[in-house]
Amino acid sequence: MATNDHSNVPPLPTFAIGALFFLQSGDFLLQYRTTDSERSRSPLMKAGAKFVTVKDVQAAFGGSDVDSGWITPGVVRCGYCAKGDWFAYVASQQVLTLQVNFGGKEGLKKIKVPVPATVMVGMGMQYYLWAMARSGTPDSRLYRAPFPNIHDDGSICWGQNTPPKSHHRNAQAAWHLFFESQFNGDLANGKSGKYASDVRHMLKYVARKKLDSWPENDLVMHHQNLRYPLQELVGASDGQER
Repeated sequence: MATNDHSNVPPLPTFAIGALFFLQSGDFLLQYRTTDSERSRSPLMKAGAKFVTVKDVQAAFGGSDVDSGWITPGVVRCGYCAKGDWFAYVASQQVLTLQVNFGGKEGLKKIKVPVPATVMVGMGMQYYLWAMARSGTPDSRLYRAPFPNIHDDGSICWGQNTPPKSHHRNAQAAWHLFFESQFNGDLANGKSGKYASDVRHMLKYVARKKLDSWPENDLVMHHQNLRYPLQELVGASDGQER
């Protein structure tokens, strides 16, 4: 059944006023029947179906309101999809000390680098990271994050580290865990215009030059804007949040 198709929903039995369907897509579909007597002297029977969120279902079965708690600063959006909780977390540009293993005689070094604005998307146990020329809005253009250990699609290779389960409360911890990890030569290509074969050389360059910010013209474009990966990964759009 398509996620927006109600045509195949079986009719409610006469004794029921509602039914909840658990769809294979991970969505919840509420079918209902109610009486509307406000607009007519004789009661009118209304029936229909609509999608509801997991929070709606929790509140209905638990008989209580749902409170998200305090939202972590930097979280611009969060929700729940078939793969679990998800969030989008934006960090502004800042200077960080990174551990980079250059291999050979250079080995492991700590270098101070102006990290561009970044957005991390967490979903279940999967995490993605992209760079932005400026702090994030839904229309912010996304670039490949200029660091090793990130796949072409933006997904993070954590190596020996184990990130926390995706949730907006864990967003900052996951982001810091990535930047506190050791960077090596894995997945280092295609992240820099100046050093396309190995972004570690660009990290060394901006550290040596003591630049105040990451050169925007060196960033490699990945997505048109932030809306695209949220739609692609979790099905979230401006009209509907799953």
